[in-house]
Amino acid sequence: MTKFRQFINNLKVSGTLRNFALQAETTEGYINTQLMKPYKTPRKRLWNKLIDASNGDLTQGDMVEHFMMSKETSCQ
Repeated sequence: MTKFRQFINNLKVSGTLRNFALQAETTEGYINTQLMKPYKTPRKRLWNKLIDASNGDLTQGDMVEHFMMSKETSCQ
């Protein structure tokens, strides 16, 4: 499981996913349906907003691992 996935799952458990989504200027639904698998790679603006909204818990490397490496693994 990627760090991004763990982070989002922890937000769900603690009930703070909605606040995180608002800070990142997106929705819980978009995070759950498009970003968790990941079906879509967020554009640069949202990518950076997600990192900023994590308050240091997510890094560029964590995002690359989730969005780029996950797709490579699923294609093999």
